[in-house]
Amino acid sequence: MRRVYMFAAVVVLLLGLSACGGTSSSPYLGTWVTTEASFDGRELDVEGDLMGGLTLELQEEGLCQLTFAGQTDTLTWSAEDGRITLSDGAEDLTGTIDENQMIVEMQGAAFTLTRKG
Repeated sequence: MRRVYMFAAVVVLLLGLSACGGTSSSPYLGTWVTTEASFDGRELDVEGDLMGGLTLELQEEGLCQLTFAGQTDTLTWSAEDGRITLSDGAEDLTGTIDENQMIVEMQGAAFTLTRKG
């Protein structure tokens, strides 16, 4: 369980404030919620292990609100050719995205997010 908390802390630290850019007419705008997660190949319980998981709200002009464990941070995002980049200004996280599913991987962890609504 301690590994999960350490991982959660890394996610929050990596995804702080930044400036990057998305597009205002993007088909990806909206709220995305974690539906699956794994760490070092072991499936995690989104509600239990990850305290409800990550929620991302992709907004106009490349802004993004990341909520995890009751804490919300502002990030930037951009998407091109089925790839998404989330930035905290110091580091970028990348993943794949289509109109309904996003997969982001980092340091042995993988998150699958699905668009709400």
